[in-house]
Amino acid sequence: MSGLATGTLRAVVVATLAFSSCHAAAKGKTMKTSDLAGVVDVAFGHNRFVTSHAAGQAGVAVWDHADNAHTDPAAWLPRTDLRPGRLALSPDGARVAVTGAAGEPLLVIDVRSGAVKAQLRAPSAGVTALAWSPDGAWLAAAGVDAATLPAGATAHPDKAVALVSSGRVLVYELAKPAAPRWTLEAPSQDIVAVAFAKGGTLTGLSKTGALIGWSLASGKAGRSVELGDRGHALAISPDGRQLAAALTTEAGDSRVELRDATSLAAIATLSGGPNLPVHLAYASDGAQLAVTGFDAVQVWDTKAQKLSAKLDYGSDVGSGPRGAAFVPGGLLVVGGDPVLWRVWDLATRKPRVVVALPARAVN
Repeated sequence: MSGLATGTLRAVVVATLAFSSCHAAAKGKTMKTSDLAGVVDVAFGHNRFVTSHAAGQAGVAVWDHADNAHTDPAAWLPRTDLRPGRLALSPDGARVAVTGAAGEPLLVIDVRSGAVKAQLRAPSAGVTALAWSPDGAWLAAAGVDAATLPAGATAHPDKAVALVSSGRVLVYELAKPAAPRWTLEAPSQDIVAVAFAKGGTLTGLSKTGALIGWSLASGKAGRSVELGDRGHALAISPDGRQLAAALTTEAGDSRVELRDATSLAAIATLSGGPNLPVHLAYASDGAQLAVTGFDAVQVWDTKAQKLSAKLDYGSDVGSGPRGAAFVPGGLLVVGGDPVLWRVWDLATRKPRVVVALPARAVN
């Protein structure tokens, strides 16, 4: 990797990592970084993150970022029943929700044992977004059901009828996972991101830039607002009060809208974001927001609404990053084959740990 000081890339190889006693790695399930393919998705939780891998050996890698000198997964959760795609890690890091291709189920897997704790129905045309509630009691899966005829229309061999797709969010109460507690409709909307807010509400962001709020008490839509432009990513601050939504214009200019998480009222607009923002993450105190794009990660001061750091990937981004999270001592950025993940020092704005796929190692 160009521009890195000698010694930045640490090549520490360990077969397994020890989790805390309550979240020990699955016995007998280990994987070397050298055997992994590129990252499909990433999800972050308490002291660990997970990455999905569909090419080669399919499965979910579990990483312990409490000690980021270790560069092999702490555990490997192999899958032969689906090709892992979207991920969501429960707030306590004990369970991971894993989606597959269209028509495949949504699995909830115990990180410690690798056992499937629940097999849930997913939107029929595939899952576009997953989210856990802060207490880990609810799981939301957004997607699009297969295209159908418009209401009142009938098929005719001599007449073309445009099919319509229905955005849908299946909300599961995991104490009773047999069927969704709520099926939330978003007619003619593709929901690309979901997040739980305070007061028992779920917020979705559509591809067309609409914010939609649903009540978990009634399953009905409440407040909504059209932000315009294309929606990409959504996050809610740890205290549940502020919402961030990433959007891009047709010209490719990106911005992040900060809004009240309950009323959806505007707070501020962070303009000049990175190219194609794919992920948003708040710091634990909500004072900083990381905006992950395909060319850089930006770190914003959410109170002053000012850019505090811009971390450029350089020429080794490849397929692009998948997401970022604040960790002790820096910012963890995952994805961007051939770089698997790296930790940036926010003081120096340089990466201090880089883990690359050896098959396409960077110099």
